[in-house]
Amino acid sequence: MYFTYLARIFVPAEIGQYVFALSFTLIFSVLIDVGLGYVLTTEVAKDKSRAQEYWQNTIGFKLIAIAGTIIIAWVAINLMGYSGLTRELVYISFIIMVLDSFMLSAYSLIRAYQNLWWESLGTVLFQFIVAIAGFIITQFTRDLRFIILALVLAGLVNVTYSWNRLASFGIKLWPKFDSLVIKKLLILAWPFGVALLLTRLYGYSDTVLLSWLAGDAAVGYYSVAYKITFAWQFIASAFAASLLPGFSSYFAGDKSLLVSTFTKSVHYLNVISFPLAAGFFVLGPAVIRFIYPQYQAAILPLQILIFSLVFIFLTFPVGSLLSAGGRQKRNTLNLLITVVISVALNIMLIPQYQAVGAAVASLVSAVIYFILGWSVIHQLIQVSYKQIIFNVFRVGLSAICMGIIIKVLQPQLNLLLVIFIGMVSYGIFSLVLKSFSMAEIKNFKRLIFSRG
Repeated sequence: MYFTYLARIFVPAEIGQYVFALSFTLIFSVLIDVGLGYVLTTEVAKDKSRAQEYWQNTIGFKLIAIAGTIIIAWVAINLMGYSGLTRELVYISFIIMVLDSFMLSAYSLIRAYQNLWWESLGTVLFQFIVAIAGFIITQFTRDLRFIILALVLAGLVNVTYSWNRLASFGIKLWPKFDSLVIKKLLILAWPFGVALLLTRLYGYSDTVLLSWLAGDAAVGYYSVAYKITFAWQFIASAFAASLLPGFSSYFAGDKSLLVSTFTKSVHYLNVISFPLAAGFFVLGPAVIRFIYPQYQAAILPLQILIFSLVFIFLTFPVGSLLSAGGRQKRNTLNLLITVVISVALNIMLIPQYQAVGAAVASLVSAVIYFILGWSVIHQLIQVSYKQIIFNVFRVGLSAICMGIIIKVLQPQLNLLLVIFIGMVSYGIFSLVLKSFSMAEIKNFKRLIFSRG
């Protein structure tokens, strides 16, 4: 919501500078964490007595890594020839990067105590402060250097809050520098660090390349389309998190139940992603004109990107299955191949097609990652591809029928009313075509909210 508010105030080039600065530093932030967050959670969960030692040496290492990372990022942004304002935004983002790293370490250790409440509350607190501070700042200035300070303030409050919560567990917060402990932690962390780096490159390299090769306005248009598309990703992410414990249990004990649960999870995610793709493809122009009137050039990138949502949704249950089956290295290899192809496609397409080229590269990359993941499925379980294809046909037909109704009604009715009618019609078509039933809706809710 905060991004939407800013996009309605600032022109595409300004939003492009803002998004680029954050994306640029998010990639470099991997050099600070290097996967230590995962190590803190997993290793301390196994042995709580090591919490103090691992925490203090993690912070000790990060103090050194922060200095090195800032120097590397400073050299990189200056070599890339950006304007003074863009460089200044990146410099301010360095502060956000450092705060986020300290916050990540604190919450990673708190997770080891199987307490997610404090992190959830911290996330809400962070978003609340960003929204309030951002709104107040924009009433006095349109200077992006001050606007981005809303994130700095929220990050500072969240770090203070998370470290205070950590202290309540009896953890002493000051750093230590035990070379043997740090070496052990880094050996454990590097596979996670590589996976994290690839994930960041996959998620943000397109924005950086778009800024470098096509300019700030192109980033602004692309960011609007990207935000609309990937705002829905949390559904698949939450669903996959609920699947992993069950997949791990079924993999060891009941393969038939594993196959059944995997097939159902794929079907349920299709039931959600297909209407989203069809709806935004048809209504994309109206949505952009209604919410982002300055961003008409984002329409085509949105209509392209929205189809990647279908493939991205399906990579989540595949990732959970590969993790449950001990194929994390294969998943990392798949991600590496996808990142290389994504970067190459962006370099080829952006100079001529700008935001549209980045959208095409993103869609193709999502399809490739999907194919690479699914190519391993048969090594772990024997699924009925005939059943999956039949389910896809029914869901796809329901979504197409919904899209046709929306297309016909859109010129005549209010946008919100058209969306409501579209949702109702999709439900009716789905029930008629039996792409889902009321029993499956209940089963979907059970999968989401069950703790396995």
